[in-house]
Amino acid sequence: MITRTYISEGQAIALLTQAVRQKGRDYLDRNGDLEDGCIYREEDGTPACIVGHVFSYLGVLDEIVDGQRAAGAPGVGREGNNDVQVVILKDFVTGKGVHLLEIAQHRQDTGSTWGEALAAVQRYYDDESDE
Repeated sequence: MITRTYISEGQAIALLTQAVRQKGRDYLDRNGDLEDGCIYREEDGTPACIVGHVFSYLGVLDEIVDGQRAAGAPGVGREGNNDVQVVILKDFVTGKGVHLLEIAQHRQDTGSTWGEALAAVQRYYDDESDE
């Protein structure tokens, strides 16, 4: 049975901020430029990418990685492709915070530091809040 976790925009920002504090603003994910996408979870079970850390804080990382495998994504926590990642993300996490996680993941996967990814999320949130 899939556990669906609601995540608000505020929660998403708080959990992304926690990940950035843990790894550092200048942290650059070494897996972000892999051909198959990033890795949510390392082979030893520890969270890998920025959204993997968020899932770990929410207590759903293992369930999401197992769900990815069931959907046909290759490897340990590998997204396989962005379409699989988004479908699985929305299977496990609902609410307005989903889009903010997608922004952070995209920024990380295109070579941004985690601090830059968080800043992009905060800019988007601030712009949306102003409307």
